[in-house]
This record gives sequence, C-alpha cells and structure tokens, in this order.
Amino acid sequence: NLPRWYDMISAEQRRKELNVGIDKTELGREQKKGTDLFFTTQIKDIRYMHQNVKNRPERPADIEVISHITELAFRTCPYGEHTEQFIIEKLRRSRALSVSLVAEIDSQVVGHIAFSPVEISDSSLNWYTLGPISVRPEFQRQGIGQALVNAGLAALRNLGAEGCVLAGEPDYYEHFGFRSNPECTLDGVPQNYFLSLTLGEQSATGKVILHAAFSATGRSL
Repeated sequence: NLPRWYDMISAEQRRKELNVGIDKTELGREQKKGTDLFFTTQIKDIRYMHQNVKNRPERPADIEVISHITELAFRTCPYGEHTEQFIIEKLRRSRALSVSLVAEIDSQVVGHIAFSPVEISDSSLNWYTLGPISVRPEFQRQGIGQALVNAGLAALRNLGAEGCVLAGEPDYYEHFGFRSNPECTLDGVPQNYFLSLTLGEQSATGKVILHAAFSATGRSL
C-alpha cells in the first residue's frame, strides 16, 4: 500500500487532467553536470480552459476555503486517510508552507497548491516537496491543476530552490519535467512513483525526509 498522502492530487482529478488535450512539445534544456533533461510543457489545447484563472499567494481569508477545497478534492481518493487538509494546516502553523498558491476564477478560490522544505541525506539544501494540490471537483479538467504546478515551480525558482520532489503519478508529473531518480528515495513509496525535478545545477541523491506535518492526523489546536 502507498502512504496515505500518496500522489498529493486526487485520483479522479488526475484522471481528468490527463484527459486534457496537451501538446507535449519538449521545450527542454540540458542541465549542467550531466543531470536529466528538464522539460516544460507547452499547453496549446486545454478543452474548457477558463481564460480568467488567476494564480496568487494565499491570504488569511483563504485559509478555511483552502481546507474545504482540499477535503473535497481528496474525498473520493482511493489512497490514504484523507487528512491532506490537516497537513496543510500543520505546515502553515509550523511556518513551513514555503509556497502556498490559490487559483481564483471571478474572485472565487477553486484550487490550491502547497510546497514545503525537505531534508535529504546527502545534505542537499533548498529542496522542496510539492503537495498537497487540489482543485474543486466541478472545476477539474480545465487546466487549473497544471497552471498551479507551473506557477508553483516558478515561485520555487524565485526562492532559489535547487529542486523539488513529490510522490505522484508519473504519467501526470512527467509533463512538468519530473522523473524517477533511483538515487533519490522516500521510505514507503515505490521508486517509480517518487519523482524529482532538478532546478539548480546538481540533482539530489539520498533519502528524503518530509516535514513532520505530513504525519498530521487531525486539526491542529
């Protein structure tokens, strides 16, 4: 069995996003020092794409709606214990929510993505993990999740991040350049589902340790 926070994006949401029409043009550049090619995705044909989606940092007024959207998105996920909203709360209370963006349509928050720092046994610094990410069910299959991932990765680059890891579906996240690296692991996650993306000059090798918030099981007090 995969960990309860596996994938960070609901199974139904992921399936719908994958059905979106995408031109997988590889706008790649080879990383220095022999690291994997970094690919971004050129999105040309997203069916039903809202033209007025705005991605922005979370505000205090967004906190409750973020929790609600996260719970809705993961409610039917076949994996885990459906406590992703509590993970976000604990990351925020621990000041470990390094990037927290919402997707907004006509002033309504419809999606959210979180990034938090990780530790790696090879002493690599400035690496982060993506997740949880969620989109309200009625707004899925509209490219909102993809836009959040791209905006979040851009925010990480602005922070000077060296890379990002996640536990998720390869078919979905490879569109953004994530790949499985046998030398970068997370206990309890099958290697083909643990993916990394190098943003700096050198990839990470070693055991990844997530923030303690990922063990959250209920609302923080």
